[in-house]
Amino acid sequence: DRADAVDWSELALLEARKIGDPIRIAEAEGVVGRIAERRSEWAKAEKHLAQAVAQAEKVRGVVGFDLTIVRALLANAQANQLRIPEAESTLRKLIEDVDARLGADHLDAQQLRYRLGSMLLYAGRAEDALAPLREAIDSTRRAGADRELLSGLALLDLGLALRDLGDADGAERAMREALTIRDRLRPNSIPAAAQREDLAELLMHRDQAAAAWSLMQEAERIRASVGKAGWDRHQARRANLLRVEGRLEEAHAVLSQVATGADGAPLSSLASLTIALSRSALDLDRGQLNEASER
Repeated sequence: DRADAVDWSELALLEARKIGDPIRIAEAEGVVGRIAERRSEWAKAEKHLAQAVAQAEKVRGVVGFDLTIVRALLANAQANQLRIPEAESTLRKLIEDVDARLGADHLDAQQLRYRLGSMLLYAGRAEDALAPLREAIDSTRRAGADRELLSGLALLDLGLALRDLGDADGAERAMREALTIRDRLRPNSIPAAAQREDLAELLMHRDQAAAAWSLMQEAERIRASVGKAGWDRHQARRANLLRVEGRLEEAHAVLSQVATGADGAPLSSLASLTIALSRSALDLDRGQLNEASER
């Protein structure tokens, strides 16, 4: 039970502080921080994970937990509070440490570079994301088939970054390679459907409508085979393709159908945001500036 875990971990931290044992304090801070991180209590997680790292460094890492994991969780807590500079600093220092101890081709180093690049991409810093993503891709390729899934994830984000930077050719190459890897390893999965939707949107903007709609049909088939998870977001992206083609009334009809969720059920926050953004773009295309502003 998570509530009991919180109580016991915080009691253990109080006891460790009373005793004044730096190793036990570091370990207890780490436990409290990791529980908070799992509960998405980001500020609390950051506070205790930072203390765990500071205490562990005082005793030169002689603690009963993996300091690399705790520092990575600290960066995650910082990023989830949109404190990207702090998270970036935490990750870059951690990458330097892992490279020095284990080498740049170690799995930990590869994952951290991918995590850094992905974070920078979704923080709107596509240019800064390129180097760590390319380093992760080069390293995972050297490692061979065992790291292929991670290589595919980094390739997808590289494609999205290149798309944002206006390099459509580079984006398509990276996204197609990522999709090939995904289909080889986990073909009938939600990520396989989502990657098709990403590529379809790129192709539609490149005037490759037939290829785009073919990918959307494949994505629809995959989502249907796994229970239509994320169906509302799929429909929002379908509406975006219709909008790009200039089929504004069809796009409006699709968005209107999914705006309240399946069977009237409420949408998730992410789905609601995706649909709201799509409807705003559609409002602008239809010349409805007031409606777009309100959304």
